[in-house]
Amino acid sequence: MLPLVGAAGKSFVRADGTRRFPHRRSGRQAWPMIAEEALAQFAAAQVVVPVEVQEMCLVGLSDSLGVGVGGLAAESAVITRSLLAEADSGGTHVWASSQRLPPRDAAWLLGVSSHALDFDDYMHPMHGHASSVVLPAAWAAGEPRGASGEELLQAYAVGYQVDWLASQAFGTAHYERGWHATSTVGVIGATAAAGRMLGLDAGQMRTAMAIAASSASGLRVNFGTHVKAMHAGNAARSAVVACELAMAGATAAADWMTGPHGMLAVMGGRVVPAEAGAAISGVLDTWGIVGPTGLMLKPYPCCGSSHAAVDSALAARADLGGAPIDRVAVHVDPLVTGILRHERPATPDEARYSLHYPIAVALLDGELTARQFSRERMSAPDVADMLRRVTVIADRSNAAHEAFAAEVEVVSGGRTVAVEVPVALGHPRRPLSTDQRRAKFVGAAAGVLGEPRAVALWDSVPRLPSLDRISDWTELVAP
Repeated sequence: MLPLVGAAGKSFVRADGTRRFPHRRSGRQAWPMIAEEALAQFAAAQVVVPVEVQEMCLVGLSDSLGVGVGGLAAESAVITRSLLAEADSGGTHVWASSQRLPPRDAAWLLGVSSHALDFDDYMHPMHGHASSVVLPAAWAAGEPRGASGEELLQAYAVGYQVDWLASQAFGTAHYERGWHATSTVGVIGATAAAGRMLGLDAGQMRTAMAIAASSASGLRVNFGTHVKAMHAGNAARSAVVACELAMAGATAAADWMTGPHGMLAVMGGRVVPAEAGAAISGVLDTWGIVGPTGLMLKPYPCCGSSHAAVDSALAARADLGGAPIDRVAVHVDPLVTGILRHERPATPDEARYSLHYPIAVALLDGELTARQFSRERMSAPDVADMLRRVTVIADRSNAAHEAFAAEVEVVSGGRTVAVEVPVALGHPRRPLSTDQRRAKFVGAAAGVLGEPRAVALWDSVPRLPSLDRISDWTELVAP
């Protein structure tokens, strides 16, 4: 196991390797910690990450690196990059590049690129993309100070877990109010990850989280635009800045989550502020990334709420054997239609936040890859014709909102094929195989690096945790 060594200097590891926290009293019933204290103590504590968690973290980290490299060519990342100036000295590498940026700017760009293709992993109940904020913040903060691969994996594990813990309080209710949890909740986990890289103690960590909470933002109305990816970049950058401010002695409210005008009161959540401590401290001994709704890897480069429907459509197409399609009915939960708001998308970003479009093009092409989200494919006459045949019906109930079950009915001549998929490919109950993960990584990164370098990048990722400096990994594959 990799020991997680926190800057607080206080051991939270028992002799048998299990973890303990201040709210655990030997021989007594555990009492809940204050939510803010629980998150800060966990983020700065010495803990031990179980082997299965380490392994899953490396899966998430590798997926994020491939998608993040590929996302550097996306319009939102290109626009962001155009505003940034190289670091005078030191700084953080842009992935798979010789370019270095000041840490804050690197966190910003890498956060944008990680989310730009909407190909990044997601989890529940956060209803967001933890890796796209946690990894950029950790990498940007850690590389200039010579952080090792082991430290990066540790920071990723802790940051992801803090996002999962915080989401126990925010849940789906926060998302349903219109907040983009990737950035609003995600900034807290990103702060934990950056804080570990920078050596924050528990007091500084609590302050940094409070500073980050005041920068928490991101509206779902911007789904389908460049700004959605920029939410992730903004959160990663805000996390690095929050840690730097805390280290410099800035003050912030201790009750940033549960106070009268704290995040839960203002932004809404699954629990009332008074219950947040119990909701979080009650699951401190559970690692969310290996849980039943933990790390979900996307097989398609678009919003995950469409993926069960896409699986259904591809299965129906295979059943029909290429027969002409007359009409299509897609049955989903009402939350899905609220997320996928672009019925007739005009841009690749809108297409990623459409349900009609991926269903139509998947039925035509028998696949859903980056090619299907090109402007050329979107403008094809056969796509426009198929879009007119697709109807979406919000008549399914999925209270958990973690699998987005869907049913697709395809009518061809006198025949109707109906396929229901309760759990999309990539969900922990239907995980991607190693070959599928490799194909995804190489396919995403090849758009920037070319296939030979993308393959070399994939082959190098398992060695990342053993590197003395994470900058060695970037230099290994830089041109």
